Amino acid sequence: MRRLIGFASLLLVACVVISSQAAFTDKGSFQTSTEPALIRHASQEESTHLVRVLSKGKCSGIPIKGTLYVVTAAHCVLDKYTGKFTSKYDVRVEYNDKRYDVSGVLAQETVAPTEGKVFSGTDMAVLVLTKPIPGIGVDFGSHQDIRKGGTLIGYQPLATKDSFYHPASHDELTSVGLTTTTAPAACTFTGSQVTAIKNFWSIPCGMVPGGSGGPVLVVKNGKLLLVGVLSSVDASLSSNGITSVSIAAEMLLDPDRYYYSLTNDSTTATGSNR
Repeated sequence: MRRLIGFASLLLVACVVISSQAAFTDKGSFQTSTEPALIRHASQEESTHLVRVLSKGKCSGIPIKGTLYVVTAAHCVLDKYTGKFTSKYDVRVEYNDKRYDVSGVLAQETVAPTEGKVFSGTDMAVLVLTKPIPGIGVDFGSHQDIRKGGTLIGYQPLATKDSFYHPASHDELTSVGLTTTTAPAACTFTGSQVTAIKNFWSIPCGMVPGGSGGPVLVVKNGKLLLVGVLSSVDASLSSNGITSVSIAAEMLLDPDRYYYSLTNDSTTATGSNR
């Protein structure tokens, strides 16, 4: 595997993210509020950094500043039943109607092959572009930054100015998730609305497919930081499962173990995912 641009500069960040995880996960759940989160249109600053991830469906994602990386959910690019990358899925990123090709993917196996179920807490992928997307991107935050709350953004339709559109059936839900006309939407929540289970969180938002892989952002010292991505929605469409950024940090510390090449017609990872 060729050396990934920006990898060396992210090693320290990855170490910080990993080291911050232990103290956070020991505390477990810290939810103290049952109030609904604030659902709205994403602001211009938030939506500026959002990209569309296209593969077996349409998902959301966000670039990491100064690198070729786009972070999204692993289930957006891996096969549902094998948990591995397959060449039948053409993975690409779109931003402002421009296509950006993907040369490889860092991802952990995220599904139980016999059930097609996502493993909580590992549903994150880092896409490696062939060229950077100019002018956009955020930095990695730490695992603990979500404790004060944050904002989930993704491509998602709104029913009203303050509620997500929730389809009446699974088929309709899928079609809504695949449409290209959905605008960036946002769900802002407080730290007291977060339920934490190790490197997986639950927040009271209810975003549906299309928003998958969308970033959870926090503002710290005037900067937007990535702390997690949208992984799942519960059966009642009232809360979302979020995978912590610590998973991306873990993969960046050992990229050969998790790397799938898309340029050599590879259907398996080059490291231990083979």
